[in-house]
Order: sequence, then C-alpha cells, then structure tokens
Amino acid sequence: MRSSWLRDLSVALVLLVSGVCSALTYAHAITAVTEELPPYNMTVDGELTGMGTEVVKAVLEEASEDVRIRSMPWARAYDIALNNENVLIYSIARTPQREPLFKWVGVIAPTRWFLFSLPGTKFDLKTLDDARQYQIATVKAMSASST
Repeated sequence: MRSSWLRDLSVALVLLVSGVCSALTYAHAITAVTEELPPYNMTVDGELTGMGTEVVKAVLEEASEDVRIRSMPWARAYDIALNNENVLIYSIARTPQREPLFKWVGVIAPTRWFLFSLPGTKFDLKTLDDARQYQIATVKAMSASST
C-alpha cells in the first residue's frame, strides 16, 4: 500500500515538474515582429527575408533561440512590442522618445532621414524642429503593389 502511494506521488511530482518546466519555457519564448520594409524585411514567395531579417535570423541562431518571426503592419508590430514581454522588434528607429521603452541590442543598418519638397521650394532647415512650422507627412504603410 505504501509503495503504491509513493509511486503515485512520484508520478504526480514528475507531471508537476514537467508542467512547470513547460510553462516556464513557454513564458520565456521570444516572439519577433517586424514590418514589410524592402530591402530590409520583405515577404518573397511566402518566406520572410531581406537584409535585416537575415541578420536577425543569424543572431538568433547563434544564440540558439528558435523564434518565429512575423511580419505585420508597423502600428500592430510596435503595439505588440510595446505592450508584451519577450517580444523582439526590429527595423525600428532608435529615437530619444523610444530609448527608455525598449532594451536595445544593436544596429542592423544605419539610417539617414530626408525631407522632400516641391521643386523650386527653398528652405533653410538645420533641425527637424525648424520644419515643424510646415505641413509634414510620412508614409504609414506601403502595399507591395505600390513599390
């Protein structure tokens, strides 16, 4: 009778430990999100590729992390990364406003920003703040058909 009770307790402990280990593994799983931003990230024939994606995949492989990378609209990717734990977001500009919001790992590629205007328009802009007096727009999303 006592050996049956010990065996049942052993089985229960093994199940409990494996359940806890599974939960911990799941809790620490990394999700990676990005946007369609050719040539850095783009879906070709159903496969996410691009210069940035290849760098991220190589780093994750070196770290022995098995991560599924999902491409989605930028606003959704940013919201997921901002509001969830263990989310890696890449192809994100490192700005002073975003600095405290994320743990930054490294640079995939340097970025340069440009402002464009109608031909013949003259501006004396030295900083982005100098441009705030004008109407400024940006691209929120670009479909594959518009590239």
